[in-house]
Amino acid sequence: MTGQPFYDLKVIGCDPIVPSSGVLSARPDLIAPALPDMDRIILLSGGDAATVDLAPLLPWLRKMDRMGAEIGAAADGAFALARAGLLNSRRCAVHWTARAAFATRFPEIPLEPSLWVIERRRLTCAGGTAALDMSLELIALDAGAALADAVADWFSHTRRKGAGALGPPPPAATLPEGPIRAAVTALEQQIETGFDVHALETESGLGRDALERRFNAILGEGPAAYLRRMRLNRAAELLQSTDLSIAQIALACGYADAAAFSRAFRTKTGSAPRNLRRPAH
Repeated sequence: MTGQPFYDLKVIGCDPIVPSSGVLSARPDLIAPALPDMDRIILLSGGDAATVDLAPLLPWLRKMDRMGAEIGAAADGAFALARAGLLNSRRCAVHWTARAAFATRFPEIPLEPSLWVIERRRLTCAGGTAALDMSLELIALDAGAALADAVADWFSHTRRKGAGALGPPPPAATLPEGPIRAAVTALEQQIETGFDVHALETESGLGRDALERRFNAILGEGPAAYLRRMRLNRAAELLQSTDLSIAQIALACGYADAAAFSRAFRTKTGSAPRNLRRPAH
């Protein structure tokens, strides 16, 4: 698209063949510890990032950090960076299924309920298509929005998403047994109704302040914000999969009227609800 090479990409690894968590394997271009200087490094991982041994890479990663490289991870690769001390005092995004485990193991690292976080030479994302969204944001930062939008179109991903775009909150069934799972179960019943904090206190057995603290530690946001995200995700699903009117969707997702819903949706996504509609064929 630019008519010239823009990035020089290299796959690095600790072994000549690196298996994925599925059936594919990669042959790294470069193998640790003999690695050159790089400007940007993204750690990719399967489901074993909480235990994977980074020892062969750590001296190089820390050297690159001292030299000003951007260092990041996709999905639960953030576990490895956190264990290496490379996420200290940085906000972080991880896959929603890993949030509770990450918050328990690294309570000092602020988790963001976002698709991606780019902050002070650290790049983390929730994995899956969020990796594409973060990549598009990096292209926009490196070369401007026009090129990023062209790349998005090339991948049939025509609307670039902000970091705070609607990412699915973890459903209650995926959380460990305990007061927060009980509270999220109660919240799932409140999508179409008003926020009832007393019901959450009853179900969880926690007082309001303790409930707020535990939600923020495990899920990265308080109960009210979590409910708003559930409502807006439900709305996004209805916008894309039904022909219900905006007013009907607003009522189905707990909003008093279409105007209130549209304001909340635009604040969260930066776009009007109608822009999420699938074009008629």
